[in-house]
Amino acid sequence: MNAVQMLKSPLQSPAPIEKKTTRPAAGRVRLMSFVLDGRSEASLNSCFSHLSISNATIKRGGIARALEYLSVERSPETIIVDISGSDMPASQVHNLAELCEPGVTVIAIGDRNDVGLYRDLMQAGVSEYIVKPVTVQLLAKA
Repeated sequence: MNAVQMLKSPLQSPAPIEKKTTRPAAGRVRLMSFVLDGRSEASLNSCFSHLSISNATIKRGGIARALEYLSVERSPETIIVDISGSDMPASQVHNLAELCEPGVTVIAIGDRNDVGLYRDLMQAGVSEYIVKPVTVQLLAKA
């Protein structure tokens, strides 16, 4: 087998979500979450408290709100996005990838326990997918 045949397509090898940026490095938020409902917000607050994460920000609106936010603000080091109810979550994650800075860790949370969705999200560069409800144990592993 020659070297050309051994190379994989970028679609076959998941890569972290990132893009080149000219924004300065200072002022980057460490952890930001975008959730759709109060129950998820309460779960994340509880998780952050148990994990001693004090500088996390939680915003309402899910992945749609995350896309809006990242179109005008710097991306955080880690972002948690709620993809519940999204008709095309993998497509939206690809859109998110275009807005993220290099090295951003993306954790998706959602309401679908679907292996195909999980694979699509991993292929898009998501580091972990957590099916709701989010617990301290699940978030700590992510």
